[in-house]
Amino acid sequence: MTTPRGRPYAALRTPLQNESGVQSNNGSTGPERNSTSPPYPWRLPLDSAHRENCSDRRSLESIQQLESGNSFNNRIYFVTVNSGEQYVLKVNGRFFGAEKIQNEVCCLNVLQRWCPYIPSPRVVAWSEDGLTVATHKEEPICIDDNTAPASPGWILMTRVPGDPVSSLTLSSQDMASIGMQLANLIATWRSDIPTMPYCGNLVFRSGAADIDLAIHSNYDRVSIRGLVDGDIRLADPISTSLQLQEVRLRAKLADLETNETYAPNRLVGPLVMKFMRETLPRLFRETTLSDPRFVFTSYDLAPRNVLITRLSDNEPPKITGIVDFEFAGFFPAVEEFVNDFVNNGGDWPGPIYTSYLDRLQELGVGTPRKGIEQSVWKREHLLGRLLDDIAPWWLPGPFDGDELADKLAECRGVVESTIRELEAMASSP
Repeated sequence: MTTPRGRPYAALRTPLQNESGVQSNNGSTGPERNSTSPPYPWRLPLDSAHRENCSDRRSLESIQQLESGNSFNNRIYFVTVNSGEQYVLKVNGRFFGAEKIQNEVCCLNVLQRWCPYIPSPRVVAWSEDGLTVATHKEEPICIDDNTAPASPGWILMTRVPGDPVSSLTLSSQDMASIGMQLANLIATWRSDIPTMPYCGNLVFRSGAADIDLAIHSNYDRVSIRGLVDGDIRLADPISTSLQLQEVRLRAKLADLETNETYAPNRLVGPLVMKFMRETLPRLFRETTLSDPRFVFTSYDLAPRNVLITRLSDNEPPKITGIVDFEFAGFFPAVEEFVNDFVNNGGDWPGPIYTSYLDRLQELGVGTPRKGIEQSVWKREHLLGRLLDDIAPWWLPGPFDGDELADKLAECRGVVESTIRELEAMASSP
């Protein structure tokens, strides 16, 4: 068997295999992770992908899997090769496809291109389907080995140092420092990454048509189309905040109608459709036909995704890594904060978040406290809450029977009360 580039499969031994071509696992352990054998998709010809990071071949030293429950939408494996270099293999969760892989690869490349000083991972290789490996410097390599089953996509990336903020006990001084450092980083990518006329997530474009952003190579020629969250695929770009909310609400209504978990809540469907038809346009009546340009947004700037390292006992810890850009993209400037309050509500310790907002304000970045109009903040916050409860992604979760019925009833109540608040806003002068 040969690859499309004419090289024997055996000659493309992955750097994550030992000299016999068999994956090894030395059983090393860590405080947060369990040593485990990797999934089958690891048997991939990655040495060409790895070459830009390694001057010669490396063999696998150890693999450790992040504990179940800590990796959310993915399976995460920490990889060490015999040179001591460390990598992360991020394997797609079952609810996501190639679009999530494309988006995170694109977003990490955006950071590397315009903000190389941001401590984010560097992409080494990726696969959208588990059978075709792509890198920035090689043509895709297809694995037509019939022993390799189709699998979720994955990204192999460098590992940034540090421990998640959420895993550590910190002093008030430490927390204030972390908040300021985080604000400095976010303000930097707000100023250094170009703003865009469209909003949403990023997809690869191989031809000249529909290119919104060109970074380096063919794999870095991208368009802003659709939304990973909700699996929303669009032929045309989203160019206003009103359009963005319409697209999201339609997707939530589709979930409500097709997922049997939500069947008891389908009675809110007509209420939401009436809201979209009569109220939503009035909430955006003062916006122009084209919104201000959209800004690069992490969309999951949670304590678990910010890594810190204490370099000295006499100094506060330093932010040494920001990870998880799978939902990042270009969005209205207010959306990073909406996600903090709606989906990550309560995750950040108060002293960190207060310091973060204070420093952003000093740097001229608008926040819910200053710089973002209160009417805009209230509208976006309420819309975020509405979207979260029409078809609540966290259900059924651990609930069934009466408990599930109670949770669904709570969500119905939130939808109804939120629509009432938004209608009152739209009716006010």
